[in-house]
Amino acid sequence: MKRDQRGFTLMELMIVIVIIGVLAAIGVPAYNNYVKKAKAATCQANRRTLDTAVGLYYAEHGDYPTADGTEGTSTLQSVLKEYLDNADELKCPEDGQYSLDGASHKVVCSLAGHE
Repeated sequence: MKRDQRGFTLMELMIVIVIIGVLAAIGVPAYNNYVKKAKAATCQANRRTLDTAVGLYYAEHGDYPTADGTEGTSTLQSVLKEYLDNADELKCPEDGQYSLDGASHKVVCSLAGHE
């Protein structure tokens, strides 16, 4: 009488584990790259929104805001709060600080790679 065999052999399990490992080795770096690009795109969108608010501030006051985001001074978002509904939410996803470039009057992020 032959016993009814159930389950997988050790070789079959090892092959499946190797395949999963190869897929993870390909997928994890690609995922991390997409996350990095998404954070940079979020930062860029926030800077565009702040640039629009800076333009509104200039149109109303005739001068550019003077917040630089350093310790002890107000942040750019707090100066532009009256022009933005979501000023508190406009933060760099990687903890960078937004400031106004004195020469071009464009909003810049303190982190490299978020240009």
